[in-house]
Amino acid sequence: GEEGKGVAGGQEADTEKELGNVAFAAGRFAKALKHFSKAIQLGGESAVFLTNRAAALIRMERFAEALSDVGGALALDGGHIKAWFRKGQALEGLARYADAV
Repeated sequence: GEEGKGVAGGQEADTEKELGNVAFAAGRFAKALKHFSKAIQLGGESAVFLTNRAAALIRMERFAEALSDVGGALALDGGHIKAWFRKGQALEGLARYADAV
């Protein structure tokens, strides 16, 4: 991807993202959260990394934190469809239904 602080940091970040995706798919959301956070630490904030971390946070019912991440993702890429979807999930989790439309 285009995100990354240099090639090495970007590659390491992508590796962490993939490890997070594997953990997420296995239902290991706390582990996925750690990998997605590490990806952000290594590669810088990106809409993809933030949205992935938000997904893990939503599964852990940490909706306010998820909402913060999707806000950051949408600030970076207002057309990121998954971020909009995660925003709706986070708002639903917070019972903020009027904000979710």
